[in-house]
Amino acid sequence: MAPPVGSGDDAIRRPAQPSHPVSNFIQFDQKNRDEILAGIADELVRVHVRCYGSAPTLVRVSWDEDFFVCVLEGVLTEPERALVAAGQFDRVRSDREALREALEPSLRALVEAETGHPVRAYLTAVGVDDVGFEAFVLA
Repeated sequence: MAPPVGSGDDAIRRPAQPSHPVSNFIQFDQKNRDEILAGIADELVRVHVRCYGSAPTLVRVSWDEDFFVCVLEGVLTEPERALVAAGQFDRVRSDREALREALEPSLRALVEAETGHPVRAYLTAVGVDDVGFEAFVLA
């Protein structure tokens, strides 16, 4: 079973309702949007646990008209932290980039299925400060 996402209700940042109609292929009410956000965040955490062996300590998500972003804190594993301390962050980043290339098709499919939008671009990064993000630009 996957660990809970963040801690409490404030662990998932709720998007503000836009002042104009959202041009989603599927119209969602706020409850559905929140469920979709939580579902995608939970799956991203499961992928992280499966691939890296640990869960992020905090996850925040946002979904606007044309993008979906998931910010993950506490993403580095103990061995990665040791590499960072030894000045080897470039190695950590390149290893993660290689894995993300392999995961990209399934992550795109997840976001497309949940949001009803095709993904135009997928961006990911991890920083030396133990924060990473997954961003999906929607068509």
